[in-house]
Amino acid sequence: MKPMAPPIPPILTPSRLRWISLSLYLLLPGSLVYSAVGSGQVLYGTDAVAGLYHVRGAIARAFAEGRLPVWEPHVMAGHPLLAAAHGAVLYPPTWLLLVLSVGSFWTLTQFAHLALAGIFARAWLRRGLGIGEGGAILGGLLFQLSGFIVSHLYLGHINHVWAYAWIPALLWRVERFLDAATMKRGILISVVFAMLVLAGMPPYVFYTGLILLARLVHVVVTGPRTRKDRVIGVGWAAAWLVLGLLLCAPQILSTIELTGQAQRTAINAYDFVTTFSRRRFSATLVKRRSGATERSGSPPDSWGSRGWRSRDWAPRDATLSAGSGWGSRSPACCWPWDAIRRYSLPVSIWSRA
Repeated sequence: MKPMAPPIPPILTPSRLRWISLSLYLLLPGSLVYSAVGSGQVLYGTDAVAGLYHVRGAIARAFAEGRLPVWEPHVMAGHPLLAAAHGAVLYPPTWLLLVLSVGSFWTLTQFAHLALAGIFARAWLRRGLGIGEGGAILGGLLFQLSGFIVSHLYLGHINHVWAYAWIPALLWRVERFLDAATMKRGILISVVFAMLVLAGMPPYVFYTGLILLARLVHVVVTGPRTRKDRVIGVGWAAAWLVLGLLLCAPQILSTIELTGQAQRTAINAYDFVTTFSRRRFSATLVKRRSGATERSGSPPDSWGSRGWRSRDWAPRDATLSAGSGWGSRSPACCWPWDAIRRYSLPVSIWSRA
């Protein structure tokens, strides 16, 4: 009787898959950034020229002079730095302006955050929701390379790229805390949430809050543990989120003070600047208006002009499809995301009709 041959080890072991995914999450953003820059150049965006780039220069100059960047009189005939959320003065990566030129800082931080977006999205899908390795890697890539964020990358919207990376990171940390609540995991929730807030894009905080609210309510309604234990776990998760907000108090309080003297702006839409209705609010949650006002002959509003049409819902739908389509160890955890996927697919098609 011949001895049995030893089993052939699989080529794609879990360890190799992790290294492959990490390489992809670094190489693909690198190619996007490198394709837009050359030797001695920086990543450029049209809105960077409108003031965002110069704001970073003002912050760098204040740091070099040893003072807190609060106000810059030479940008936009006077510009708040600390109170303006997009200044992100208290966001830790901003402090790299102490050692980097503005151009290098602009390019490197966008590359780093785009890479983190993929890494964190894969971690959320794999370790947070229990998705299979292949689905988690694919979902991370789709989230990282979505048309929504790549268009922001090339338009010079640096705060969008920063905040985008922390959304899956926060979802991942909340899922881990709900799975097993520990002090370390709670602290990580607070830190990650603070990073999302300090990145300087309040709308991202708002929409992520809606996602978290839906998820926490879902945990209370259903789950393997008793209702009392689920409520306690959700309560502690909410408490750690509140602590994250408290860490951002210097930024939040100064921004709130500024909002009373600020106004909303849009392109050729005076009513949008001067009014805020529930109808316009619901439009942000229900559908994209994709140039409907352009076809009717009235001035385009902020929800739909040609320059924004590449930022549709389809990439987000594809990410959720990848997650739900590859199976999960805990199906009850994933059905809300599958419901969002089924909702966003017709919306993405409708918005292009």
